[in-house]
Amino acid sequence: MTTLSAIVDDSEMLATFAKVLAETAGSPESYSKIAELLHDRIRGTFREMTDPWGQPWPPHSPVTLAARERAGEASVQMLISKGAMYASIKASSTPQQAVIEAGEGIEYFNVHQFGNPDNKAWGRGSAPIPARPMFPMRDEREAAFPADWLEEVMIPLREAIQEAAQ
Repeated sequence: MTTLSAIVDDSEMLATFAKVLAETAGSPESYSKIAELLHDRIRGTFREMTDPWGQPWPPHSPVTLAARERAGEASVQMLISKGAMYASIKASSTPQQAVIEAGEGIEYFNVHQFGNPDNKAWGRGSAPIPARPMFPMRDEREAAFPADWLEEVMIPLREAIQEAAQ
């Protein structure tokens, strides 16, 4: 009687995967590139006045426009009257992560990201503040990257994996 057998030896493949993981897990260049990409994308939401998913931000209310004009800040550029929020966007990285932070010392940053439907105008009547997201977050708990942002973020990781696999 003849016996057939097939043996699959995946030790070489597993060794390659281990090498790729070891080399890309501590790839400071990749995470530095990702941090800069996200920094540029988030700043772009201000320039384009759209959220990360491409939806235009709601326009300023007539009250906001009038208040800006009285204060000598008649710019119609949304979320940039003095530039503090825009300037607060900072990118940094470690060998394991890309970090984008914004709003340090700016109490109203989250209000602009997520909106405030219960806002009162100077303690008087209802004056809801619409969300004008600049970060790819639909709520305060997790990121929701648009496909084009995610694709761009993956490029440095793919490059690191390809380099490590060689």
